[in-house]
Amino acid sequence: MIHVGGVPDWVPAGQLLGPAFRREEGGWMAELPRSAEADVAARLRGISLGGGPLAVTVDPPLPRALVRAARERDARARRDTTPGFSRSGVRLDDEGRWSLTPEELALALGKEAGGQPVIDATAGCGGNAIGFARAGCAVTAIDRDPVRLALARHNAALYGVSIRFLVGDAATLIPTMPPALVFVDPPWGRDWSKAGSGLEQLPLLPALLPLCRAGWWAKVPPSFDPAELLGCTPIAWFGTAAGDVHRVKFLVLKCDAAAAL
Repeated sequence: MIHVGGVPDWVPAGQLLGPAFRREEGGWMAELPRSAEADVAARLRGISLGGGPLAVTVDPPLPRALVRAARERDARARRDTTPGFSRSGVRLDDEGRWSLTPEELALALGKEAGGQPVIDATAGCGGNAIGFARAGCAVTAIDRDPVRLALARHNAALYGVSIRFLVGDAATLIPTMPPALVFVDPPWGRDWSKAGSGLEQLPLLPALLPLCRAGWWAKVPPSFDPAELLGCTPIAWFGTAAGDVHRVKFLVLKCDAAAAL
């Protein structure tokens, strides 16, 4: 028997855990073959969602050999992840190679915007801005780093989309622009806390979100606690490849008006 506690109500438990799990008092439970229990435990090891860790218990405890084998399978599976840009000729810097929103997910996010104008306040190499533009949104992409914005401009040309690019501080530029949905993908850093994270780790959010007159979306780590931003709706985004289809890649927080910070 395997039991998983700490899954937030807004996370689709069936996709995270598998269809065999049923809701019980204090969490989710399933009776699985021992090797399958080991695989679930390995996949969820060290994972926090929505500000708190998942609690995984298996009764009776798994033999060490099964645990080792499951962790090896999990390590191999993690190599098969949802890809970033798919077109040849794209340009990325080191940060973009590991932080880029996968192309398929960026396009799906863009479609959810429903064609409304979007300001990408932290454009980076352009993954999110291109996704919104491909979905039919009028996009303004902002970044402080002219080198990164040049990469985004090059990548946008490869995808054949028109985006307005601005070099500068989004906190200064946004108040001078017409109201639009503001998308913020703040830099997490390679060492973002998987045990739990909040506004203290992402200081760009409290600096920008009160300026967003027409609402905002923020892409944050899975471990971020949405309770720190009143009035937002958290959505868990999973990968689509075999290695990450059951993994929360990031959260998108949505708010129709400026957050109460």
